[in-house]
Amino acid sequence: MSLPVSARTLYPYCFAVSSAPPKAYRAPQRPAYLELTHHSAAFLAVGATVRQRQVERALLVQEQHPLLIETVRHIGHMQIRNRGTVVGSIAHADPSAELPALLTCLNGEVVVQSVSGERVLKAEEFFTGYLSTSLEPSEMVVEVHFPWLPPQAGWAFMEFARRSGDYALVGAAAILTPALDDQRFASLLSEEGNPCP
Repeated sequence: MSLPVSARTLYPYCFAVSSAPPKAYRAPQRPAYLELTHHSAAFLAVGATVRQRQVERALLVQEQHPLLIETVRHIGHMQIRNRGTVVGSIAHADPSAELPALLTCLNGEVVVQSVSGERVLKAEEFFTGYLSTSLEPSEMVVEVHFPWLPPQAGWAFMEFARRSGDYALVGAAAILTPALDDQRFASLLSEEGNPCP
């Protein structure tokens, strides 16, 4: 089964490790509605074709979601962030990837769509295991919702890799809001092999 959205994220990784020549890949056309990024009082919504570098450079995100910026800066090299999409990383469901761990930590949502309609899934419902999701064969991810950080929240994102830009050997995202007695934590794939973010 092919996933058109997650495939866009795989291109840069394949180029980075020289596993296949660029002419072997063909990027799908991008409908305009998939490129939208919008926000509400509760979350930042990122469309399916918004690239990681676009999110990293967006002033709104820099001002209001520093944890998302910090997380995106840990993703590979700038060349990878220039081509890889936020939604593609989520749809790929790699437990060693940064964005699935962040979405889980924030208790974010994934919007999936098919010809029969649309579903909104919480991150923990969406990720079902190693590189697997609850997507039906006819569905694709069209949007991801990253909730805003609560006021006075403390946060951190850290990872350890052998070299800068390599996949993380271990990593974690954490949010602590003492006023609300709220503590959230999500880990990236460690050497023990966590199956989900």
